[in-house]
Amino acid sequence: MRPRAPVPVLVPVLVLGADCAALPSPGVDSELSRREREVADLVAQGLTNREIAQRLSVSERTAEYHVEQIRNKLGFHSRREIAAWVDPSAKQKPAASESGGFWHPPTRYARAGKVNIAFQIFGTGPIDLVVVPGWVSHLEHMWREPTYRAYMERLGRFARLILFDKRGTGLSDRVPVGSVDDRLDDIRVVLDALGVTKAAIYGISEGGPLALRFAARYPERTSALVVYASFARMCAADDYPIGVATAAWQERTEFTERNWPVVDVDRWAPSMSGNAQFREWLAEVRRYGASPGAARELMEVIGAVDVRSSLAAITAPTLVMHRLRDATVPVEMGRLIAQNVPGACWVELPGADHLPWTGDVTRLVAEIENFLTQLPARG
Repeated sequence: MRPRAPVPVLVPVLVLGADCAALPSPGVDSELSRREREVADLVAQGLTNREIAQRLSVSERTAEYHVEQIRNKLGFHSRREIAAWVDPSAKQKPAASESGGFWHPPTRYARAGKVNIAFQIFGTGPIDLVVVPGWVSHLEHMWREPTYRAYMERLGRFARLILFDKRGTGLSDRVPVGSVDDRLDDIRVVLDALGVTKAAIYGISEGGPLALRFAARYPERTSALVVYASFARMCAADDYPIGVATAAWQERTEFTERNWPVVDVDRWAPSMSGNAQFREWLAEVRRYGASPGAARELMEVIGAVDVRSSLAAITAPTLVMHRLRDATVPVEMGRLIAQNVPGACWVELPGADHLPWTGDVTRLVAEIENFLTQLPARG
């Protein structure tokens, strides 16, 4: 484990690199045919060639041809450059009055066997970053909360975010949530649907064990790993004294099902404890994101999880972060991850908020950005 010196917190600024400075001006779109401009807009929305073909009722090969023509005419090498040129952040977001008071990226689906996994794409940064959500999520309703939107916008300045709801929750099929190994396909099929061969993986809270296992199982698809406020095992064992007693976890599981949705803002986001609107939103996310039975099943899965055996097999550059006074997942659990992943960087953050989009979000995002954008220098 390598402790990491805190990075200076700067006012976030979108900086275009040398390659971006040479991008064609908007007037260059006169070189594109009407169909090519239409395809460019769909590329900017994150659609694959197959999805573009379906949308335009053409063959996949024809869609591929149009994308190649766009690249050649504009002198681009990647779809991401096309997306940056189109500027979807300005084109896609409707005014709040037109969207019922909030906006969210389009929700799409990828198929894992017989299970449909809901996902979204946001941001046009140069790094593909898969965000593995925590306990319960709901892709569309999450965007209603201003602190969540601001957090995503900060991440989206340097990364193309790949967001999804795990099976059994949110907008994905309401099937049994399954084990950690069952859910590895949730990440894999979303990457496949986007044609992404390798991406950085960002596991948050209960999403951490899934991210850790994925990085160990699929090193060829993991360019980097970020783990925040997470654990490799939750319940105590003879060789894991920092865990929660099994009986206590069972009691917590029973309580969760009987009192769903459990909204303990004082523990999950103490900086927002006096915000009634935030409390109401969090209750809605949990109610929309999972039924009481699904919440119980998730608690049971957490109680059974143990990915400690995977930690030593992780070869991707890894950043592990934890807030020191987190009362939901103790900092000792995050520290153990960093101690057992070879070469991991460990960052202890001040504060007590468990949710990454509350508390000192600027510092948290700065750590992620600094880590991911410096990866080439690491060799």
